[in-house]
Amino acid sequence: MKKTILTTLYLLTLIILIGFMTLSTGATFSPRAVLKEIAARQDLGHGSYLLEIEAVSYQNGNEDLARIGVYLDQEDRQLVTFEEPERMQDDCYLVVGYNTWIFQQGMRRPLRISAQQKLFDEAGIAETVGLDYLNDYRIEEVLETPSEYELTLVALDKRTAYRRVTLWLSKQNRNITKSVLMAVNGQPLKELTFSNYRSVNGHELGEITIKNLLLEKSNYTTLKFLRVLKKKIPDAAFQPMMMGKVKQFIGDDSHSASDNKNKSGQE
Repeated sequence: MKKTILTTLYLLTLIILIGFMTLSTGATFSPRAVLKEIAARQDLGHGSYLLEIEAVSYQNGNEDLARIGVYLDQEDRQLVTFEEPERMQDDCYLVVGYNTWIFQQGMRRPLRISAQQKLFDEAGIAETVGLDYLNDYRIEEVLETPSEYELTLVALDKRTAYRRVTLWLSKQNRNITKSVLMAVNGQPLKELTFSNYRSVNGHELGEITIKNLLLEKSNYTTLKFLRVLKKKIPDAAFQPMMMGKVKQFIGDDSHSASDNKNKSGQE
C-alpha cells in the first residue's frame, strides 16, 4: 500500500512539473521579442550598408543569374542596382519610405511603381530590399505547432507593399523559416522560404527562395547574400530625379561583387 501511494505521489509530482515547464515555456515566448532578436542578429537597422546579392532564377528548366547591389540608408531609403546581367546594368530602383521608382535607359524621368512589382523574375522589389516584419506590422494572432510558431501579421500602414503576412518562426533556432505575403483580402501572392542562415560579414542572414503563387509554382528565384559592407553614399543618390546619374554616386561599387565572388560566404 505504501509503495502504491509513493508511486502515485511520484506520478502526480511529475505531471505537475511537466505542466509547469510547459506553462513556463509558453509564458516566456514573446513573438515581438523574437522578431527584435532576429533584427539584432541581422544588425542592419543602424547605419548605411551595401548588400551584394546573387539572384538565381529557375524558369521552366532554364537558369538565369543576376548580381544585385542594395544600398541601405538609415533614413529608410534603399537603392538597387545591377552588375549582371548586362541587359539590366542601366536599371535602378529607388525605395523611399512607401514610395518606389524605377529608372531604365531611355527614360526621361523615373517612373513611380508598386514595391510589389518584379525586380528579377519571382523576386519583387519589396522582398529584395527587405521587409520589416518588426516595425511595419502588428501581430494579430499567434498559433503554435510542435516545431514552430505561426504569426499572422497585419500592416500598420495601408501603403505597405504587402498588407498581410503569415510568418513561421522556428522554435529550435528562433529564425524565420517561411513567410507568405498576401494582399489586403488575404489572397496569397508570394511564398518566401528561408534556409542556410550564416554570418555574412557579421550579419546573420539566410538564403531566400521566392515563389510567385499567382503564376507557375514550379518556377522560383533564390537570393543569396554574398557580402555586407558598411557604405555611405551621398544623399543625392536617394533623390528620384537623380536616378539617371546613380553610377556617379556609387563609383566602383558595382564591380565589387564580381571581384570578390570567390570570397563570398567564407566569413
